[in-house]
Amino acid sequence: MNYAILLLAGSSNRFKDKTPKQFYKIKNKPLYFYPLEILEKSKKINGIILVVPKNKILEINNFTHKHFKNNKIKAIIEGGLTRTESVKNGLNFISKTLKCKKTDLILIHDAARPLIDEKIISKAISKTKIKKATIFAIKNNDTVVKTIDKKIKKYLDRENIFFIQTPQTFCFNVINNAYKNINIKTVKNSDDSELVFKKNINIVLLEGDKKLFKITYKNDIKILKQLLSKR
Repeated sequence: MNYAILLLAGSSNRFKDKTPKQFYKIKNKPLYFYPLEILEKSKKINGIILVVPKNKILEINNFTHKHFKNNKIKAIIEGGLTRTESVKNGLNFISKTLKCKKTDLILIHDAARPLIDEKIISKAISKTKIKKATIFAIKNNDTVVKTIDKKIKKYLDRENIFFIQTPQTFCFNVINNAYKNINIKTVKNSDDSELVFKKNINIVLLEGDKKLFKITYKNDIKILKQLLSKR
């Protein structure tokens, strides 16, 4: 079985709008509708867990019942104060309620990256069946420096710099073991693969796609609308 955890519990502080970006309306649909629609239609995904703000559970439940009929949404659960806590909540649900097997695959995706498509999902699933842990990343083309107090301390080799995207996909036992016994209050990572990396698990880099960009600032919506118009 292949399960997707779709994360939409973030606070969107940098978006600078009273509406968090994942609920911002585009063509009369909230942003999260677009990646969820693709996951729902995907032949590779057997079940979806939505991790959401507590005060949005009822609203999202009503919306998804109206717009999605494939019955792939297995649960709409409360997220945490951090992305890490939200992912752990999703994994706990899959483990305890869906009785996930060690070899089942977990695809974790940010709702703020709405332009996921079936080709990306299929590649993630097929490669992870073999490699156990995969992430998408795009190569950096710019000069990169390390700074301290805005003063340049070191120039980094840009040939070895990549920007990580989601989805990130893992065998259940790999990602569950990475999250097991971590202290949610002290862990500072914002990426699932970092926890897996700390367990000395080899993570395979898959070639990313610029359309997987993350909606972070209000101006990003303009780019998204242009790309959606071409779909």
